[in-house]
Amino acid sequence: MTTYQDPDGDVGLSSATPASMTAAAVEALVEETVEAVVSAPAAESVLGLVDVLDRAGALWQGAMALLGPAASRPMAGLGELEAVAQLRKLADTPDLVSCLNHTVSAEFRERGAAAAYEVWEAVGADLRRGALAQLLVGYCYSIGGGAGILSSKDTVRLLQQVVPVTW
Repeated sequence: MTTYQDPDGDVGLSSATPASMTAAAVEALVEETVEAVVSAPAAESVLGLVDVLDRAGALWQGAMALLGPAASRPMAGLGELEAVAQLRKLADTPDLVSCLNHTVSAEFRERGAAAAYEVWEAVGADLRRGALAQLLVGYCYSIGGGAGILSSKDTVRLLQQVVPVTW
């Protein structure tokens, strides 16, 4: 499990507070967690990041650290307008976590971070936590890190372990 070290030198998940989680700290923690998940896929690493960011009031910042690189990548065979339309189509699902992530991604690509944030904030905290976990696992599968990408088998297993069933 990844831990966060605050500027005062305290180590551990409980040391994360809104004041200590700068944008750079959130990005570094997300990158560290991506490497940990890709190297040794474990639900504890995914949920540990979600817990730290939730306690720090930084779930959205964590989502942005994952959404930015993902949105900058083209969707295979689609132009940007077609990609947004495809994301909106995918959002039409009874699975509330997937619906949130696809809608946020479409808004982010089409109208920017402020529009995506409005969608993100319109749902409950538990749904946002599940969405961040799903975003992280998806990022590890599609983009990964220096250690490579998450295998399909590990991706499915982790999603089953960390994303709540909402349908």
